[in-house]
Amino acid sequence: MTIRAQDISKVFMSRSKSATSTPAVRDATLEITPGQTLGLVGQSGSGKSTLARIILGLLRPTSGQVLFNDQPTSQFRAADWGRFRREVQAVFQDPRQALNWRQEIGSIVTEPLRNYRIGDRAQRRARAAELLEQVSVSPKLLTRRPPEVSGGQLQRIAIARALALEPRYLICDEPLSALDVSVQAGIVNLLLDLQQRQGLALLFISHDLGVVRHLSDQVLVMRRGEIVESASAAEFYQGPSHPYSRELVGLAAATAPAAGGSRPGPTADTTDQPPETETTATTAT
Repeated sequence: MTIRAQDISKVFMSRSKSATSTPAVRDATLEITPGQTLGLVGQSGSGKSTLARIILGLLRPTSGQVLFNDQPTSQFRAADWGRFRREVQAVFQDPRQALNWRQEIGSIVTEPLRNYRIGDRAQRRARAAELLEQVSVSPKLLTRRPPEVSGGQLQRIAIARALALEPRYLICDEPLSALDVSVQAGIVNLLLDLQQRQGLALLFISHDLGVVRHLSDQVLVMRRGEIVESASAAEFYQGPSHPYSRELVGLAAATAPAAGGSRPGPTADTTDQPPETETTATTAT
């Protein structure tokens, strides 16, 4: 079972008759296979998030198709989308926007279970506690609301919610960019651990080549809506072939220490402490 985006293009039409519409994605093809971590990199505005939203079925492509288990999602009926949502979940950039601030965390995490009518109330509550423990968040937070916990904890909670239906695929769209640098390594460690223990396939989208290097088996580079390079992580970091890729690698090398090996472990996280000791976030306005 794989996810394949085939020759995807997306053009957002301009409201102005005189303006030229520029494709956000142009003839992009990628495949996510079971157990694989695919890194999709490129600078802001390169089309990464648009492509992810098309794969998730949140946007329709202008041309091309997404296939899930060799079936075009454009032909899906309601039952097909229901099966797809169980298998493919997403973690978005900013958990403060992705999660409902009016709900308790327990309700947020169990919402997918309620939607699919899995278990009774007590069973769902027990499952929520188990999921929080999997992402290293105390079940004591089940009765709290998002404004009462930190940004790092919120992203862990968003990951727990995404895991509730035991998906095979997790699409992570810039999941670190809204977080303080001091807690990013903890999320990277968590994703690595989940991928290895549960056999998740990850599409990890980022502009940070250092993070992608820690996580990915395969690397794709997007520029102005096009995928300009595709290579194994080992080959890519030994010597990218496209000039734009070489430029990205050069910028990354200039701003961060060089790391040896094709897939080194992330830096130890020492500041995103367990919930009992971590400072809670202030209430958003």
